Amino acid sequence: HTASQWSGDHPAGRHRPHPPLVLQGHLRRDLDQDGGRFRGDRGLLHDGDRLTTAPSNVPGRRPKCSVVMPAFRAGAYVREAALSVLEQSLEDLELIVVDDGSTDNTSSVVSRMKDSRIRYFDQKNAGVSAARNRGIEESRSPFVAFLDSDDLWIPEKLERQVHYMNEH
Repeated sequence: HTASQWSGDHPAGRHRPHPPLVLQGHLRRDLDQDGGRFRGDRGLLHDGDRLTTAPSNVPGRRPKCSVVMPAFRAGAYVREAALSVLEQSLEDLELIVVDDGSTDNTSSVVSRMKDSRIRYFDQKNAGVSAARNRGIEESRSPFVAFLDSDDLWIPEKLERQVHYMNEH
């Protein structure tokens, strides 16, 4: 979608829907408060482990939140960033990874993660803004959050933000 498609009055006289609400957050500083460890004592899952499947995967059902993760040459750290999304206390989400023309193992790292909430899109390198825009276009939720492929979230981040948005 272009910016004009999301504005109030479309040039053709048709009203377009409002864009999805984008949840912003400061990511690197959102580490656990227990000494700066990311997962506390839960540990990281290893390749091939199956994560919980959320109800957002029922056909025709929209998840509560879409998380857009642009990735470019992120093979070394995309897995940990994705796990910080998949282990959110709000499980009803989708993770949209947009690979912006990586030449490393980003694709294979993401494909080894066996969670049906992950949706992977590959595109020719067009920059991080184009990757984010592609993620928004592919999102199925009224709420969209961004996470860079080298950042991490605390486990309650999305639940707190979605709750706040629903209350206000």
